[in-house]
Amino acid sequence: KLKDNLAYVAAGRAGMLTVDVSDSGHPQLVNTTRVRDQANGIAISGDYAYVADFSYAYPDHGMHIYDILTLTPVEKSFTQIFGRTYGGVAAEGTKAVFTGGWVGIAAIDVQNVNFPEVKFILPQTIETLDVEISGQYLYALSRNSAQSNLYIYDLANPVSPRHVGSFKLDSPETMVVEGNYAYVSDIQTVKIINISNPANPVLTGTYTAP
Repeated sequence: KLKDNLAYVAAGRAGMLTVDVSDSGHPQLVNTTRVRDQANGIAISGDYAYVADFSYAYPDHGMHIYDILTLTPVEKSFTQIFGRTYGGVAAEGTKAVFTGGWVGIAAIDVQNVNFPEVKFILPQTIETLDVEISGQYLYALSRNSAQSNLYIYDLANPVSPRHVGSFKLDSPETMVVEGNYAYVSDIQTVKIINISNPANPVLTGTYTAP
């Protein structure tokens, strides 16, 4: 994830790497922030980094919040969350969401970054791989051996999300939401989905790598 001229990289057991990319031809590692086990995903919102920490030991599995105003991130809090994350974490404003695999999606109030509060766990019938927040909507990428879907939820009521739409997919891996579009990738293709009407997402294009 990028903020100004710095890239924040989830590097597994190495932790969160801060890389200066102001000179794109010569990126420089400026800091390594250790986590409890494995940094599997990062979201940036404002002056904070939200890091998904994967661990087989429950007490070490959850979400870190770091203040990134300086080159040496300062941990503000750690929230324990059940389940097994694939790195899906997203944040916007006072809301953060975190994937818990088969357990579902944790929605977290981060208005006070020192004391985040898990507001609810949104159950999922299939495993959640990735999440994004855009405005009042939550986008969840889920998959199992039989089906794969992009689910869209309305977060207008933050303690009671409402399912508003879905889109069938084939073996998705990751997702980015930007404006009116969701970009969903698998091993070989990228699907571009128009989400301007959350109740009726529409495929607008597909790119297949040679």
